[in-house]
Amino acid sequence: MKKTVAAAALIAALLTVCTGCTADISSLIPTSEPVVITGEPLLAPTPTAEPTPTAESTPAPTPVVSEVGIDIPSGEWTTILVGPQHMLPDDFDVQLAQVGGKQLDARIVDVVEKMLSDAELDGIYLHCQSAYRDFDYQKKLFDRKIEKLLEKGVPKDAVEDEAARVVARPGTSEHHTGLAIDFLCSDYSHLDEGFADTAAFLWLTENAHKYGFIMRYAANKADITQIIYEPWHWRFVGLDAAYAMHASGECLEEYLGL
Repeated sequence: MKKTVAAAALIAALLTVCTGCTADISSLIPTSEPVVITGEPLLAPTPTAEPTPTAESTPAPTPVVSEVGIDIPSGEWTTILVGPQHMLPDDFDVQLAQVGGKQLDARIVDVVEKMLSDAELDGIYLHCQSAYRDFDYQKKLFDRKIEKLLEKGVPKDAVEDEAARVVARPGTSEHHTGLAIDFLCSDYSHLDEGFADTAAFLWLTENAHKYGFIMRYAANKADITQIIYEPWHWRFVGLDAAYAMHASGECLEEYLGL
């Protein structure tokens, strides 16, 4: 009984206190079903923005790496174009060094020596029949070819053009650059198309691009190069260009977009 009376008194006191309050406490009493929290987030998470690539995070292009364990020189000089339509620049200069008694651009000597030694490990004995030639020596070769063609009855007004398809005019030979080599091998000693039937030619075809070399004058490109098929004539063009031309079958003129 005492507890009941006390509770009633407490309620009465509260009502007395609230009498005269300006706030309407009815707004605090829920009038709808309570919100049930299910454990799912009430708001969707803010998406995380993708990081913007930076110079540090963007992977660099994969360079062509030598497969033969030697540094291959590079630079614009490696693809200099010299031929019937492209005279050697008047200011051209090259530092020479010897390989097997022949002179080459000094920058490719280590590469050529490595290629020769690697070929030998595979039982292929290559040697450089011809490499760098100066203007005077090229002129002697050209004049000699003209004489032989005249002896065969080639007309005088056509003999120079005919000679130039076989022996470059002075100033238009790749041999002036020190980047071209005429290869022969231990079992073949003639600079003619028969070299294409040798194991040495096959080895060069499969491997020369790894050292930055290409066969310069292919049979199916003679209309572009204006030089006859020369399977013995190989030209250093650098690693990137050699790999690209080996894969595409292009000649140097096509690779350069000319």
